[in-house]
Amino acid sequence: MRFGLKTLSGWIHHFTRRHCGYAIVSNARFAELRELAFYKPSSDIFLDHLRRIFKMYNISCVLDVGASEGLYAESLRRDLGYEGWIHSFEPLPGRHEALAAKVAKDPRWVLHKCALGSTSGEAELNVTSLDVFSSFLAPDSNQSGKYADSNCVVQRVKVPVRTVAEVLPEILASSGPGAVYLKMDTQGFDLEVFRGAAGVLEQIVALQSELALKTIYAQAPDWQVMMRELIEAGYQPSFFLPISFDKDLSIIEADGIFVRAPEELHSPNMVSR
Repeated sequence: MRFGLKTLSGWIHHFTRRHCGYAIVSNARFAELRELAFYKPSSDIFLDHLRRIFKMYNISCVLDVGASEGLYAESLRRDLGYEGWIHSFEPLPGRHEALAAKVAKDPRWVLHKCALGSTSGEAELNVTSLDVFSSFLAPDSNQSGKYADSNCVVQRVKVPVRTVAEVLPEILASSGPGAVYLKMDTQGFDLEVFRGAAGVLEQIVALQSELALKTIYAQAPDWQVMMRELIEAGYQPSFFLPISFDKDLSIIEADGIFVRAPEELHSPNMVSR
């Protein structure tokens, strides 16, 4: 039996979709679908606002909590021209070697091979198939289908945990006093990190948190819970940037910047550099 090219192509499409669960699409259609799946607004306006925050509040020390590959710290240097101290916290062992190599080239960038939380000790970290989703929290079985395959646990490792209140005095003792910016990106664990800063919040003049409008981790606080606690602690919303969208373009997560209330603006810890 002889097949025409069109007939053979149709048979292959049918077979792969029915028996393998995949659809064959053209390069142009694949590019279109990829753009929809990974769409996010331009970060330029976010960086411009962050630059203003760093200037207004005289930020001289950044706590980069959930450093991953160090991209955030690199962006501060490259895009903001920030020259102050960066202390990156990353508990995932698989990230340490590459991150340490970057830190070694920057005399004002320090790597801490631990997590931050509400209490010090040791905790079990869920390592996921795409390790940027690794978290102390388990994936939510009802999470968005967009992340279901990537956010599944493949390994669990014990890692050390400290608190902001514990490490910040040590950091400022070595780098000198100044205004602190707390950046948190800990996959559903930001509220625990923030709670661990009780007692030193007066030194943290601004902060950044990943807010979940749709939770992808079990027992993770949503954006309303996180914002309520930040506001009650004296912080006000300053800027929001959506960072991931569901298939219908509804927001999954957004980065939020928060600043100390206006009466805190001229507090003694906001020294000029």
